[in-house]
Amino acid sequence: VEGLLDEVLLDLLVGREPTLRERLRELVLAAEFCGTHQKWKMLGSLIGSVPEYFGAQAATSDLRRDIKFLNDHRNRFAHGDLFVDARDHTVVLRYYDGGTKYMPVTDEVVASLLARATSARERLWALHQGFGTTLQAGLLSV
Repeated sequence: VEGLLDEVLLDLLVGREPTLRERLRELVLAAEFCGTHQKWKMLGSLIGSVPEYFGAQAATSDLRRDIKFLNDHRNRFAHGDLFVDARDHTVVLRYYDGGTKYMPVTDEVVASLLARATSARERLWALHQGFGTTLQAGLLSV
């Protein structure tokens, strides 16, 4: 999802020119200070600046919500602790979000996260594939 989010941001910020895309990717999008949350915020600014690129407001809100949801869950797994109960093989994720919290990790939870990621990826891919090269970066007011 993050890789396609990068492509959509590059489409809107510099178009399809390969040298500019690579420069922005290296200097900004791949930099340590530019994590998924910052890219999510950039996406929000661009949605306001170029709403015609994104289409229906509800679909755009859903995409932003899903990217945030996936990033939040990614952080839970990346920074939390997994515990497996040897008696029944249940798995629980312990994470911190305003206090210590616990989340059962079931097949349904994993399937739901994967489905949401697949859906977000498909929507980002559709945006990237549909990008017209006539949109100029200079038209953006971020």
